[in-house]
Amino acid sequence: MSEPPSPEEFEELEHRVEELEHELETRDRVETVRWQSSWSILGWPLIAVAIGPNPERPDQRGHARGIIAVGDFAKGLFAVGGLASGGIAIGGLAVGLIAIGGLAAGGIAIGGCAVGGWSFAGVAVGWKATGGVAITPDL
Repeated sequence: MSEPPSPEEFEELEHRVEELEHELETRDRVETVRWQSSWSILGWPLIAVAIGPNPERPDQRGHARGIIAVGDFAKGLFAVGGLASGGIAIGGLAVGLIAIGGLAAGGIAIGGCAVGGWSFAGVAVGWKATGGVAITPDL
């Protein structure tokens, strides 16, 4: 039969258990970022950032809306996100006057697959299309 741990060993073990419990609690936690500038133009914040689930609402993705918007879903004059829409949109799926993304649609579209007036992509569809597969309408 082994002897029980000394008070110092017991305290060290308790401390280690607390560290492991904290690590387990934070391991699967998804980071959430919500921020917007105090400056606004026409009711839209100058800069808005929304990434990850919203703890105050059942949203699983961040919805950023601002002149400059960064988020899971971003909407603004300049938007960057998984799904971005606006004047200049950069994202996995981008829709805008100038759109850059995996799938881009807009006046000027650049990406893996692009649809727009001027399209530059692996697969490009548009009035002026350039790419591996370029499709232009017969006018």
